Amino acid sequence: MSRSRNYDREFTLNDRLKKENAELKREVAKLRKTLNRRNFDSEQIQNPRHLEERKKSEAKNPSKSKKDWTCFDCARGVMQLKRITRRDGEFYLRRCSNEECKHQTKLKKYNDKVEQS
Repeated sequence: MSRSRNYDREFTLNDRLKKENAELKREVAKLRKTLNRRNFDSEQIQNPRHLEERKKSEAKNPSKSKKDWTCFDCARGVMQLKRITRRDGEFYLRRCSNEECKHQTKLKKYNDKVEQS
């Protein structure tokens, strides 16, 4: 049997399945990583009071949180947390609330330890 002209371009069924399997494995790995990043604490899901108490305590001491995140450049604004979701994960940066000042921090990976402002 002679080979066809398109032999190099043709995939056998086995080659096609191998390629598809590799793509699916990559997709599964990405999905597992996103699940691990969104590591929900079962206590927080079952008992949201903890979150409410934390918000109330932050609301009681607004001067402390504002003092900690005062803008380095203008000293009038507060550095506010901005979350950005991309294909390769969740990131954050802090941007000054003062409209005249455009200061912002570098983009960093978001995790549970990031301090909210």
